[in-house]
Amino acid sequence: MEEMPSKGSNFATRLARSGVAFVVSASLVLSSLTGCTTRTQRIGPDDGTDSCRAYVVALDSTGDYFAEDMIKGAAIGALGGALIGGLAGGNWQSALIGAAAGAVAGGLGGYWKSKMDQSRDQAVPSMISDMKGDEAQLDKTQLAFKNLSACRREAAKNIRAQYAAKTISREEAQTKLRMLATQARKDVDILNGITGDSDKRMAEYQYAANQIDSTVPPPSAGSAATQSRPRPSTSSRPAARTPVAASLISLQAKQTSLKQDGASYAAEATGWEKVT
Repeated sequence: MEEMPSKGSNFATRLARSGVAFVVSASLVLSSLTGCTTRTQRIGPDDGTDSCRAYVVALDSTGDYFAEDMIKGAAIGALGGALIGGLAGGNWQSALIGAAAGAVAGGLGGYWKSKMDQSRDQAVPSMISDMKGDEAQLDKTQLAFKNLSACRREAAKNIRAQYAAKTISREEAQTKLRMLATQARKDVDILNGITGDSDKRMAEYQYAANQIDSTVPPPSAGSAATQSRPRPSTSSRPAARTPVAASLISLQAKQTSLKQDGASYAAEATGWEKVT
């Protein structure tokens, strides 16, 4: 007579199955969340033709900070959901469903949850410190972008000087300037990738700040353009912002300024394509 499996063995089987499902779903989730690219993929190989290559690398390096943080909440949430789903359902379908639910729960708001896991008293100063850290990193990105754009402008100036001195032909000057404009567009793509990652972090800060202070303005209200408007009279001046709101607005203004620099540079670079 065949021995009937015990409840314990059933649980062990379910646990083993869910463990397999967990590993599979975890791999799927992590691969979808990381989406990592190499530096060569982002900025292209060094073929020796770019005199500003060192500045391109410096700009790209500043993006590491924004790309690596704040995806942990979604990853942890997804993996936790996969484990719970696998244990509850005993199959890989349940694990994947759990992973999807966990990813949603661990997505926007994951940063806030991680802060509240400490304590609310610690959350506020910790958030302010994090936002100041982002500001410092944006300063580094802005400086790196400034140095890169200055290098490109100098290169354009040299090409035009060579053409004016008749050391290169009009066709050579045109070809070099077109290549320079192409490189400038790639510079902007790199910058946009960095600010795009910064936008994701900004959304987390916005969500977290709203849990503390419901009057925190949306990103558009913290832009440099908004802050440059004339201040209202003393009688109608609104109440002072909370430290969290003030830090968020300052960070938003810094990011807006960087995006504006990128837009101005892109417009300027289009004028490099023609020999004058």
